[in-house]
Amino acid sequence: MGYSKNTITVKDGALGSGGGYASNAFAIVGISEKIPEGIITISSISEIEDMIGEGQLRDFLVDAFSFKTPPIAYVKVIAGSIAGTKSSIAKTGTGKGTFTIAGDPRNEYKIKITILSEGGLNTATFQAEVDGRLLPKATVPELGTGYALGNTGLTLTFDDGAPQVGEVAFAKDDTFSFTTTAPSATNEEVLNAIDEVFEAKKSFRVLCIALQTDKVFWSVFQSRLEAETDKNFFCRGLTFCRDKIDSETRDQYITKLTTPEQERGMVEGKRLQVVQSVCEIVDAVNGNTDYRNVIGKYLGWIMQNKIYESPAKTLLGAVGGLEAIKKYLESGEQKLFSEGHIKALDKSGFVTVRTYHEKAGIYFTSGRTLCDEGSDFGEIMNCFVMDKACTVVAQRLFNLFNKDEDIGEDGTIQGLSYIKAYGQQPLDDMKYINAEISSGTFIVPKTQDLLKTKNLNYFVEIVPKGYIVTLTGTINFVNPYVNK
Repeated sequence: MGYSKNTITVKDGALGSGGGYASNAFAIVGISEKIPEGIITISSISEIEDMIGEGQLRDFLVDAFSFKTPPIAYVKVIAGSIAGTKSSIAKTGTGKGTFTIAGDPRNEYKIKITILSEGGLNTATFQAEVDGRLLPKATVPELGTGYALGNTGLTLTFDDGAPQVGEVAFAKDDTFSFTTTAPSATNEEVLNAIDEVFEAKKSFRVLCIALQTDKVFWSVFQSRLEAETDKNFFCRGLTFCRDKIDSETRDQYITKLTTPEQERGMVEGKRLQVVQSVCEIVDAVNGNTDYRNVIGKYLGWIMQNKIYESPAKTLLGAVGGLEAIKKYLESGEQKLFSEGHIKALDKSGFVTVRTYHEKAGIYFTSGRTLCDEGSDFGEIMNCFVMDKACTVVAQRLFNLFNKDEDIGEDGTIQGLSYIKAYGQQPLDDMKYINAEISSGTFIVPKTQDLLKTKNLNYFVEIVPKGYIVTLTGTINFVNPYVNK
C-alpha cells in the first residue's frame, strides 16, 4: 500500500484559516438553552453555563474543558427545530394523583418524582431527581400548576385524581418516573451552521457536531471538510451516533451499526470520526454523575495531548471523569459490550472506550476514523500530523506567491536552493522542536519551466512516528546450571 497524501495548492486568497495551526482550538456546533448571536469564544469552564445555559452542548463542553490544559472553543449555538421527546410516566404507589408535563426538554434526562409526605394539592410534599441530582423539596402547588422542574425546560401540573373516602391523592413513597430525549436539528440547519463557522475563518483543528447524526450526514460532512482543503484549511470532523435501544440486543445493535448496507453506510471519511461509547461521567462543574456519550471527553483528551499521540496511549493514563461504561439490560441482566463487539466497532471506524485487566480506569480503544483499517489516515494522530504539515508548509510558501525568480541560461530557477531551505524549515521545526514526525523532506524538482507554466511544483515527504499497537513476547524458564 502506498503512503496516503494530501494536495496543497498555494494561490491568491487560498488560505482558508485565520492563522497558523491551532493545536489547542476546536469549533463546535450544537443546541443549548441560550442562543448567542454568531460564533462565541469560550476559553474557560466557568464561562460555559453563563454563555450558553443548559443542554447537551453544555454537557459536552464541560467534559471537553475538564482536563488540566483548557482548550479554546469557537461555539455556534443553533435553535434546532426538532424538539426533544418525553416518555410516558411510570408510576408506583397507592395514591390516586398524577401530573402532566409541559414544555420541551433541553437535554436527555432521567427524572424521578418521589412523594415525601401524603396529602393533596397544597399539602403533599415531594422531591424531584434529575439525572441523580436532587432538586429542593417542594409542596404540591395549591392549584397544581406551575412547578418548574429545575432548568430542564419542563413544568409539571399536578392532578389529585379525585380521591374518594379512604383514598389519598399522593401517598408517601409514591414515585413517578419518565425520561426525555435531547432536542435536535435537521441536516440543513447543521450544514448552514458549519458554513458560518468556516466563513468566520477561525483557526482550529477539529469541528465537532455535538448532535446525534447518521450516515447521511456523515457523507455530506466528510465532503464539506474535504472542500475546505482546496482553500488550504485542514481540519477534522467529530460527531456521535445513536446508542442502543431497549428493543434490540447488543448483537443486533452492533450488526446494524457496523454493516455497510445498514447504519454504517459506505462512508469512507478520512476527515471524520464518529464516537459510539456511552459512560457514566462525573460532571466537572456540579459533581453529579450522568450517562452520556463520551464525545466531550474524547474532544478534550485529544486537544490536551500532543498531536502525534494516540488517544489510546496507555502511558497517558486512564481518562479522568469516566466512572463506568454503560451496561444494557439483556435477558434480565445488565451487560457490557463484549471484547468482540468493541473490536467490530473499532474495525468499522468508530471511536470507543475499553478497560484493561492490567489497569484500573477507562481508556479509549483507538483514534479511529471512518476509513478502512489499512488506510494511513485510519488513526487521528497521523491525520493531525498531516494537517499540521499541510498548514505550516502552505503558509510558509504563501510568501513565494508572485515572487520574482532569476532564470539561468539552462532554464533552471537560480534561487532553487533558497526555496528548498525555505520550505524545509517548518518540517524541521516539526521534527526537531516539536518531535511530531520522524522526518520530513521538502523537494523541488530542478527541471521546471517556470517561464512557461508560472507554476512551481514541489513535494513533501513525511515519515510519521511508528506506534506500538500490540506487544508479543515469549517468557521461558532457564536453568543457569545447564548453560555453564
